[in-house]
Amino acid sequence: MKAPRTDAMVSDAFINYMHMRTELSAFVEFYHKMAKQAISRDDSQIDEALYEEYRGHSAFFLENYITRISDLFDLYIEHLVYCVCVKKRDFLPERAYEKARSRLATMGLRRPTEDETVFEASIQFGQRDRNEVAKHFVNSVGFDIPAKLGSLWTDALLCKKIRNLIVHRASIMDERFVEYADGKDCPFPVAVGEHLIMPEAWILNLAVKVDSCIILIDGAISDHVAVEKRSRYGHFWFPRSVWSNPVKNTTKNEMHGKR
Repeated sequence: MKAPRTDAMVSDAFINYMHMRTELSAFVEFYHKMAKQAISRDDSQIDEALYEEYRGHSAFFLENYITRISDLFDLYIEHLVYCVCVKKRDFLPERAYEKARSRLATMGLRRPTEDETVFEASIQFGQRDRNEVAKHFVNSVGFDIPAKLGSLWTDALLCKKIRNLIVHRASIMDERFVEYADGKDCPFPVAVGEHLIMPEAWILNLAVKVDSCIILIDGAISDHVAVEKRSRYGHFWFPRSVWSNPVKNTTKNEMHGKR
């Protein structure tokens, strides 16, 4: 497996996707510029005002960045499951569709179409634990995501754990995180009750690895399921709001059962 470049920020695929999500583009551009400046200062290019703003709130910017990196990978997995279900409906068991129809009914959609049911079921399944989703891919289509990614899969899972620690524990390490991080490549002290402080260079390199997960999965999945590739310049790099979401596109009257 070719190692990801550590001298880059993240690939064009990830940057393009982030910038298509207009609510994140300004933040991402700012973070990349300032973090790179913090790693290797170049006085000929520095914007002093912006740089001082970044240094004064660097932990805040870094924590938001890694959280969004993890969330975007989650979105990718959800969309991958959706695309597979569209081509191969039996990818999910029938009980998943039964639960989806039940959830749609509670939303007011009494008679969901096939497309609406598939969308709801796939998104709910895609939000499960990543290892559970990966195991289902092996059992259903013979595509072993962890085996394909190797250590990059571990990096992606670590990114998720860090994201959850930031969001739910205010970046204070608890016993569960310390137990998980034991033996992992973490360039910071790991101890219960300690505040998570991540070096800029390490977190940017972690972003490269998470992006590499997307590229490697995307390049291999079409060999197992006849889905259109969501390559680095493909249609995947749009926010979920513009997916072919039949539930979101249903009219208000339809959602209330007035067909």
